[in-house]
Amino acid sequence: MQTPIALLKFAEIKYLEDSINNNYLFFNKIEYFSNKEKEDYRFDSYEGADEIIQSNQIKKLLINDREFDLAPKSSPVKIFYGNNENFTHICCLSLIYNSAIEIENKQRIFNPKLFEFGDSFLICLKISELLTNIDVICKTHPNIIKWKIDTVEYVDLKNYNGSWDVFHKPENYAYQTELRIALQMNIASTFKFNIPNLDTYFFKTIKKENCKNKIENGTAYF
Repeated sequence: MQTPIALLKFAEIKYLEDSINNNYLFFNKIEYFSNKEKEDYRFDSYEGADEIIQSNQIKKLLINDREFDLAPKSSPVKIFYGNNENFTHICCLSLIYNSAIEIENKQRIFNPKLFEFGDSFLICLKISELLTNIDVICKTHPNIIKWKIDTVEYVDLKNYNGSWDVFHKPENYAYQTELRIALQMNIASTFKFNIPNLDTYFFKTIKKENCKNKIENGTAYF
Protein backbone atom coordinates (compact mmCIF):
# COMPACT_ATOMS: atom_id res chain seq x y z
CA MET A 1 0.00 0.00 0.00
CA GLN A 2 1.27 3.45 -0.91
CA THR A 3 2.03 5.95 1.83
CA PRO A 4 0.29 9.31 1.36
CA ILE A 5 2.48 12.41 1.38
CA ALA A 6 -0.27 15.02 1.67
CA LEU A 7 -3.94 15.46 2.43
CA LEU A 8 -5.96 18.07 0.52
CA LYS A 9 -9.27 19.70 1.32
CA PHE A 10 -10.99 21.26 -1.71
CA ALA A 11 -13.69 23.93 -1.40
CA GLU A 12 -14.41 27.52 -2.30
CA ILE A 13 -11.79 29.88 -0.88
CA LYS A 14 -14.28 31.68 1.40
CA TYR A 15 -15.21 28.41 3.10
CA LEU A 16 -11.61 27.28 3.52
CA GLU A 17 -10.59 30.60 5.04
CA ASP A 18 -13.52 30.48 7.45
CA SER A 19 -12.59 26.92 8.37
CA ILE A 20 -8.99 27.85 9.19
CA ASN A 21 -9.87 31.10 10.95
CA ASN A 22 -12.45 29.38 13.14
CA ASN A 23 -10.70 26.02 13.61
CA TYR A 24 -13.22 23.54 12.19
CA LEU A 25 -13.75 20.93 9.49
CA PHE A 26 -17.16 20.98 7.85
CA PHE A 27 -19.29 17.82 7.76
CA ASN A 28 -22.24 17.44 5.42
CA LYS A 29 -25.23 15.23 6.07
CA ILE A 30 -24.98 11.91 4.23
CA GLU A 31 -28.16 12.75 2.30
CA TYR A 32 -26.27 15.54 0.54
CA PHE A 33 -24.06 13.03 -1.28
CA SER A 34 -26.91 10.79 -2.46
CA ASN A 35 -29.07 13.51 -3.99
CA LYS A 36 -30.58 11.55 -6.84
CA GLU A 37 -31.64 14.68 -8.68
CA LYS A 38 -28.02 15.57 -9.27
CA GLU A 39 -25.81 13.89 -11.84
CA ASP A 40 -22.44 15.60 -11.38
CA TYR A 41 -19.19 14.55 -9.71
CA ARG A 42 -20.30 15.27 -6.13
CA PHE A 43 -23.44 13.16 -6.15
CA ASP A 44 -23.39 9.37 -6.13
CA SER A 45 -26.70 7.54 -6.43
CA TYR A 46 -25.11 4.54 -4.67
CA GLU A 47 -24.38 6.59 -1.55
CA GLY A 48 -26.28 5.22 1.41
CA ALA A 49 -26.84 1.75 -0.06
CA ASP A 50 -26.10 -1.28 2.11
CA GLU A 51 -25.57 -3.95 -0.53
CA ILE A 52 -24.93 -4.25 -4.26
CA ILE A 53 -26.14 -7.24 -6.26
CA GLN A 54 -25.68 -7.76 -9.99
CA SER A 55 -29.06 -7.56 -11.70
CA ASN A 56 -28.52 -10.80 -13.63
CA GLN A 57 -28.51 -12.66 -10.30
CA ILE A 58 -32.04 -11.56 -9.36
CA LYS A 59 -34.84 -13.17 -11.36
CA LYS A 60 -37.88 -12.61 -9.16
CA LEU A 61 -39.09 -10.46 -6.29
CA LEU A 62 -41.33 -11.82 -3.54
CA ILE A 63 -43.40 -9.15 -1.76
CA ASN A 64 -46.22 -10.10 0.60
CA ASP A 65 -46.41 -13.56 -0.99
CA ARG A 66 -46.71 -12.05 -4.48
CA GLU A 67 -44.12 -12.93 -7.11
CA PHE A 68 -42.82 -10.40 -9.62
CA ASP A 69 -40.65 -11.27 -12.61
CA LEU A 70 -37.80 -8.86 -13.25
CA ALA A 71 -36.86 -7.66 -16.70
CA PRO A 72 -33.11 -7.78 -17.47
CA LYS A 73 -31.23 -4.69 -16.30
CA SER A 74 -27.82 -3.41 -17.25
CA SER A 75 -27.03 -1.78 -13.91
CA PRO A 76 -26.57 -3.39 -10.47
CA VAL A 77 -29.38 -3.50 -7.95
CA LYS A 78 -28.96 -1.23 -4.93
CA ILE A 79 -30.38 -2.54 -1.67
CA PHE A 80 -31.17 -0.20 1.19
CA TYR A 81 -31.69 -1.76 4.60
CA GLY A 82 -31.75 1.64 6.21
CA ASN A 83 -28.72 1.31 8.46
CA ASN A 84 -25.44 1.84 6.53
CA GLU A 85 -23.71 1.63 9.91
CA ASN A 86 -25.92 4.59 10.88
CA PHE A 87 -23.36 7.18 9.82
CA THR A 88 -25.04 10.56 9.49
CA HIS A 89 -22.24 13.03 8.63
CA ILE A 90 -19.25 12.88 6.29
CA CYS A 91 -16.15 14.99 5.66
CA CYS A 92 -14.31 14.24 2.39
CA LEU A 93 -10.62 14.89 1.76
CA SER A 94 -8.19 13.76 -0.96
CA LEU A 95 -5.00 11.82 -0.35
CA ILE A 96 -1.89 12.54 -2.44
CA TYR A 97 0.58 9.70 -2.94
CA ASN A 98 4.25 9.63 -3.79
CA SER A 99 3.70 8.84 -7.45
CA ALA A 100 3.05 10.93 -10.52
CA ILE A 101 -0.24 10.91 -12.44
CA GLU A 102 0.06 11.08 -16.22
CA ILE A 103 -2.62 13.43 -17.57
CA GLU A 104 -2.46 14.87 -21.08
CA ASN A 105 1.24 13.96 -21.33
CA LYS A 106 2.05 15.90 -18.17
CA GLN A 107 3.21 14.65 -14.78
CA ARG A 108 0.60 15.76 -12.24
CA ILE A 109 0.39 15.53 -8.46
CA PHE A 110 -3.39 15.12 -8.56
CA ASN A 111 -6.16 15.03 -11.12
CA PRO A 112 -7.25 18.62 -11.97
CA LYS A 113 -10.85 17.41 -11.89
CA LEU A 114 -10.64 17.79 -8.11
CA PHE A 115 -11.16 21.51 -8.65
CA GLU A 116 -14.78 20.59 -9.35
CA PHE A 117 -15.14 20.64 -5.57
CA GLY A 118 -14.02 24.25 -5.26
CA ASP A 119 -11.62 26.88 -6.52
CA SER A 120 -8.99 26.27 -3.81
CA PHE A 121 -7.51 23.69 -1.49
CA LEU A 122 -5.77 23.37 1.86
CA ILE A 123 -2.63 21.24 2.21
CA CYS A 124 -1.95 19.04 5.23
CA LEU A 125 1.43 17.30 5.55
CA LYS A 126 0.91 16.23 9.18
CA ILE A 127 -1.62 13.58 8.23
CA SER A 128 -1.16 11.11 11.09
CA GLU A 129 -1.12 13.90 13.69
CA LEU A 130 -4.34 15.38 12.34
CA LEU A 131 -6.19 12.07 12.19
CA THR A 132 -4.97 11.06 15.64
CA ASN A 133 -6.25 14.35 17.05
CA ILE A 134 -9.62 13.88 15.35
CA ASP A 135 -9.88 10.39 16.88
CA VAL A 136 -9.11 11.76 20.35
CA ILE A 137 -11.74 14.49 20.02
CA CYS A 138 -14.36 11.99 18.83
CA LYS A 139 -13.87 9.85 21.94
CA THR A 140 -15.09 12.60 24.26
CA HIS A 141 -17.43 14.61 22.03
CA PRO A 142 -20.96 14.60 23.52
CA ASN A 143 -22.74 14.48 20.13
CA ILE A 144 -20.63 11.81 18.43
CA ILE A 145 -21.90 8.26 18.93
CA LYS A 146 -19.64 6.44 16.49
CA TRP A 147 -16.96 7.38 13.99
CA LYS A 148 -14.69 5.89 11.36
CA ILE A 149 -11.72 7.29 9.44
CA ASP A 150 -10.74 5.35 6.33
CA THR A 151 -9.91 5.51 2.64
CA VAL A 152 -12.57 4.90 0.01
CA GLU A 153 -12.46 1.69 -2.01
CA TYR A 154 -13.37 2.18 -5.68
CA VAL A 155 -14.96 -0.85 -7.33
CA ASP A 156 -16.08 -2.06 -10.74
CA LEU A 157 -19.87 -2.06 -10.48
CA LYS A 158 -20.22 -4.44 -13.42
CA ASN A 159 -18.62 -7.24 -11.41
CA TYR A 160 -19.14 -6.31 -7.76
CA ASN A 161 -21.46 -8.18 -5.41
CA GLY A 162 -21.46 -7.59 -1.69
CA SER A 163 -21.88 -5.19 1.16
CA TRP A 164 -21.71 -1.46 0.54
CA ASP A 165 -21.12 1.52 2.79
CA VAL A 166 -19.90 5.13 2.75
CA PHE A 167 -16.36 3.86 2.16
CA HIS A 168 -17.26 2.29 -1.21
CA LYS A 169 -17.76 4.18 -4.48
CA PRO A 170 -17.94 3.29 -8.19
CA GLU A 171 -14.55 3.24 -9.89
CA ASN A 172 -15.33 6.28 -12.07
CA TYR A 173 -14.78 8.35 -8.91
CA ALA A 174 -11.31 6.88 -8.29
CA TYR A 175 -9.56 10.12 -9.29
CA GLN A 176 -10.88 11.64 -6.05
CA THR A 177 -8.56 9.38 -3.95
CA GLU A 178 -10.76 10.07 -0.96
CA LEU A 179 -10.18 9.74 2.72
CA ARG A 180 -13.45 10.03 4.58
CA ILE A 181 -14.29 10.84 8.16
CA ALA A 182 -17.74 9.43 8.92
CA LEU A 183 -19.69 10.24 12.08
CA GLN A 184 -22.85 8.96 13.65
CA MET A 185 -24.38 11.93 15.45
CA ASN A 186 -27.55 12.86 17.26
CA ILE A 187 -27.95 16.20 15.48
CA ALA A 188 -30.04 16.88 12.38
CA SER A 189 -28.04 19.74 10.85
CA THR A 190 -24.66 19.97 9.16
CA PHE A 191 -21.76 19.99 11.60
CA LYS A 192 -18.65 22.07 12.22
CA PHE A 193 -16.09 19.82 13.90
CA ASN A 194 -13.92 21.99 16.09
CA ILE A 195 -10.18 21.24 15.98
CA PRO A 196 -8.06 23.62 18.08
CA ASN A 197 -5.18 25.22 16.17
CA LEU A 198 -6.28 23.75 12.85
CA ASP A 199 -3.75 25.93 11.04
CA THR A 200 -0.93 23.87 12.58
CA TYR A 201 -2.06 20.98 10.35
CA PHE A 202 -3.28 22.77 7.23
CA PHE A 203 -0.54 25.28 6.62
CA LYS A 204 -1.34 26.63 3.17
CA THR A 205 -4.30 27.58 0.97
CA ILE A 206 -3.78 27.49 -2.79
CA LYS A 207 -6.18 28.90 -5.36
CA LYS A 208 -6.68 27.23 -8.71
CA GLU A 209 -5.10 30.10 -10.68
CA ASN A 210 -1.94 29.87 -8.55
CA CYS A 211 -1.70 26.08 -8.60
CA LYS A 212 1.20 24.51 -10.54
CA ASN A 213 0.23 20.86 -9.96
CA LYS A 214 3.28 19.40 -11.66
CA ILE A 215 6.28 17.16 -11.05
CA GLU A 216 9.62 18.09 -12.55
CA ASN A 217 12.99 16.47 -11.87
CA GLY A 218 11.63 14.64 -8.85
CA THR A 219 10.12 17.76 -7.24
CA ALA A 220 6.39 18.23 -6.74
CA TYR A 221 5.09 21.74 -7.25
CA PHE A 222 1.69 22.44 -5.74
